[in-house]
Parts: sequence; structure tokens; C-alpha cells
Amino acid sequence: MNALEAVRAGVVKLLPERAAFAPAAKTLFVADLHLGKAATFRALGAPAPTGVGEETLRRLAELIETIETEHVVVLGDFTHARAAMTRGLFASLCAWRERLQSLAFTIVLGNHDRGAEQAYSECGFSCAQAPAMLGGVECRHHPIDGADGAGPLALADHLHPVVCLNEPGPGFAAHALFLGERTADRAACVWRVRRRLAREPM
Repeated sequence: MNALEAVRAGVVKLLPERAAFAPAAKTLFVADLHLGKAATFRALGAPAPTGVGEETLRRLAELIETIETEHVVVLGDFTHARAAMTRGLFASLCAWRERLQSLAFTIVLGNHDRGAEQAYSECGFSCAQAPAMLGGVECRHHPIDGADGAGPLALADHLHPVVCLNEPGPGFAAHALFLGERTADRAACVWRVRRRLAREPM
């Protein structure tokens, strides 16, 4: 069964909240939350809004409650960088995890998670190296390069594909999902949709 067939059969459901859910395993898949990204930018002198990470965690908790999942799997890049793990973010993550302590929560480590494993563990999150079989799915951060269809269904992220619609009027860009023979890339949490105020060529 390839990725498209798995979605059509309901093995993995794509949610309007930009997440994926495996009903049989009651497992929710999200990815690339990049918590602490705005704080990292502000520390470097770049303007960035406050409260972004808290809003992301609030929305994730709301989704968890709505679908009654038993396991959350992050397909990498839970936080943005080592510098993103401020005392404030660490305290927020620990408090958030404490409120959902009955829930299994696994972070499949991505390139932005380097150096954060100890902090994740101290907050009560489990960590796994990719590829990891979780919820009946091979979980990765980086998509499989040149996959021929052999092997289990895999979910990945990292590439951030975008679909651009430029006609008519002001353009619109939205994060997209790519379904390959084995992989569904970006079949996960995409918390940002950006509008382009001017036309751009595709």
C-alpha cells in the first residue's frame, strides 16, 4: 500500500488542523513546530512576535483533546534551535507536559533538535532516532530519497513544500503534502499559512 492508498483507505487521516492521525493506533503525527523560533530571532535583533510558541502548544492541546489520541509523535524540529530553549520555553514545555502526563509523546529527532534531547527528557518527552516505527508508521524527519515503494508507510517532513496560487488577484501560498510511493512528506502539523500580498511567479 503506497502513501496515497493509505490515505484513501483511512489508515492515515489528514486533518484540517494540518496534522495526520492513525486511527487504529490512536496516534497523532505533527512536525516542525519550531517552538522558540520567534525568541531566537528576537535574540538576534530581528523583529518577531511574542506568544507564538504558547499559541502553538494551546492549539496542539486542543487537537489532542478533540481527537482523543493516546500517542503524539513529532516528526522532528520540535524546537527551533539550542538557543531557543530559554528558561521560559523550558518551563512552558514542562508545565504543558505535566498537564498531559497520561499521554505518550515521542519526538523523532530532527536537525533542529540537536542538543535539546536532555531538556526534552527532563520535561517528560521521549526521544527517538529516525527511522522509528511508531503508530504502525515509519517515522522520519528527512524524507526517503529515491524510495521504490518497498517497506512500510513512512511519514516525514523537513522539506516544507508549498503550493502557490497566483490567479486571480493577490497570490496565496500554503504548505502542502506530497504523497510518494512510500512517504507522505509534510503529513503533519503545519501551523502557519502565509498570504502573499503581491503576485509572484510560480
